[in-house]
Amino acid sequence: MVQFNSQKTICLTPSAKYVTPDDLYQMRHPILGSRHKPTPFYDLSMHAIDKAEQMFGFLGEGSAELVVNKTQTGHHLLGKVRYPGDDGISRLIAFRSSDNQDFATSVAACGEVFMCANGMFVESGVKSVRKNTKNAWTDYVGIVDNLLGRYETSYARIQEDARVLKNIQCSERRGAELIGYAEYQGVIKPQQAAVARKEWREPGSSLPKLGDGSQDQRAHLWQSDEGFGRRTAWSLYNACTEGLKKGSPAGVISRHTQIHDWMMNQAA
Repeated sequence: MVQFNSQKTICLTPSAKYVTPDDLYQMRHPILGSRHKPTPFYDLSMHAIDKAEQMFGFLGEGSAELVVNKTQTGHHLLGKVRYPGDDGISRLIAFRSSDNQDFATSVAACGEVFMCANGMFVESGVKSVRKNTKNAWTDYVGIVDNLLGRYETSYARIQEDARVLKNIQCSERRGAELIGYAEYQGVIKPQQAAVARKEWREPGSSLPKLGDGSQDQRAHLWQSDEGFGRRTAWSLYNACTEGLKKGSPAGVISRHTQIHDWMMNQAA
């Protein structure tokens, strides 16, 4: 069984909103030319969710998030479906698509650390299909099936990457230097780097203020040793992924893939 949008970890831009499967089913996608054949977002989403439920349903209740961003020429889709995992890392399949040829449909095998409304991706490879062609659906079905078929191998790598990062000590100064280096190399943008620096200095400080202006009490968990209070590469990784929430929802997969690969290279 899958609950839709019960957990909302995707930061929305003004033109983006959470949607239900019914909303996707009723969508009409633009046709931009004789060779432009966008695959309905409903079909893309439900295939990934149904396949994930078949594979992971025995682990417990699943949770799915669906977000659509409206653009001047069409729409972008971002979807996430997660199931319980081990070591605090949920099993996660993430997918995105556009119906206006802005980018190809992509699917990623991921893990996700979920701590007090913080959905932090740990990536393990992304696969893309051809843009809005008659063969896109066939490509997509094959990729989803293949990705899920070897998911446990990817998940084991995700767990190992998290273990490696947790065991690397990282001083306050070194963390700040690495954020600056990531910005210099274009891995994160200036606005994202500003959030990462704030989170690295004080975990949980980027959580929204409460109605009375006080800090969200969940920040205390983030600041604990069980959260991200210890000065490790894992805490730095979390700070950077908090920054990556700034930007288009549909770019979440590619942004997290890039920072994951970059962090693991720094850890090598």
